[in-house]
Amino acid sequence: MSKYSGLPDIDTDTDVYETNPVPRPQVVTLSTEDLSEDECIETELAALDTGSVNVTQATEAFKASVASDHTSSLPSYLDKDKVGLPSVLPESTSPLSRLYYLQEEARQLEEELASKDEKAHTPTPSSLTAYLHRLQSRFDRMQIQAEASEANVSLSSMIAALGQGSSTSAAAPGTSTQDASKIVPDIEARIHALEQRLGTNVLEPGTSLASTVARLESHMALLTQPRHLDAIIARAKMVTSELERAQERREQFSSALDDETLAQVEQLYALQLRIEPLEPLAPALLARLQSLAPLHASASEFASTLDHVEKQQEVWQARYTELQALLHNVQESLQSNMEVTRRNLEALQLRLDTISTTKTSPP
Repeated sequence: MSKYSGLPDIDTDTDVYETNPVPRPQVVTLSTEDLSEDECIETELAALDTGSVNVTQATEAFKASVASDHTSSLPSYLDKDKVGLPSVLPESTSPLSRLYYLQEEARQLEEELASKDEKAHTPTPSSLTAYLHRLQSRFDRMQIQAEASEANVSLSSMIAALGQGSSTSAAAPGTSTQDASKIVPDIEARIHALEQRLGTNVLEPGTSLASTVARLESHMALLTQPRHLDAIIARAKMVTSELERAQERREQFSSALDDETLAQVEQLYALQLRIEPLEPLAPALLARLQSLAPLHASASEFASTLDHVEKQQEVWQARYTELQALLHNVQESLQSNMEVTRRNLEALQLRLDTISTTKTSPP
């Protein structure tokens, strides 16, 4: 504050806030909250081991740390594939729910049969198969009952609608409702008997009798139309003519074949029977022949070259024979000429000797 002391209107009194801070007692134990963020980070980093570890040392150190398998000691009720189903279903359960429960139980039994794990308390496959057959029969019966109940419900709703429609025009609605409730069981029994006789449930499950009758009526209407009948008759006539022609051709071929042709055909059939087992080998054989095609081409070229060489050899052999004969003739002529020359030389020598003797002798 000394450099501002000479200025006017400057308060040079001691500020009440410029006092020395009160010393705080030192705490020996410091918590993590008392430390700053940097100090906490430094403390945590100091606690970490930043040294590197060799792979071989780490393998040796953690080799014994193997996770133990406790799956064998777990109880059987911890199996997640099994779904707990009640052994006794309540009476209020609907037939459809019972059918679902039984289907789920059958599926679980099939999975247990198909599993490879054989346990001591597992029943025999024959008993499980018999139980599955019984369950299947129960499923069929329950499905038939469910379909019958659905048909009954739909029929009762239709009859109720008819009853409501007729009650508006009737004088006594209570009497008509009572009559409808009495007629419904009889109608249901009759329709069920008709369905069993006709076999609609066996042929097409879930198909109503009305739709079946409507479909049959549409088919009959199509078949009874004159143009359809004409088309069917024309088609039948064409097929009959084709069959007659085929029969005539067959008779012609059978009469035209003689014994020799039949024997050849039988031989071909026998050869075909012998070749049929070799059909699987045909692709491999074809591939092998294709791979050997260049070799066969080069072999044929080599054969042609060899034939040309043999022909040239024959020509040279003929020339050699001619030259050999000519040489033999030349040798014979040389020998004869030498003999003639020798005789001529002897005769000349004899004449010279005679001449020399005549000159040297005295007269």
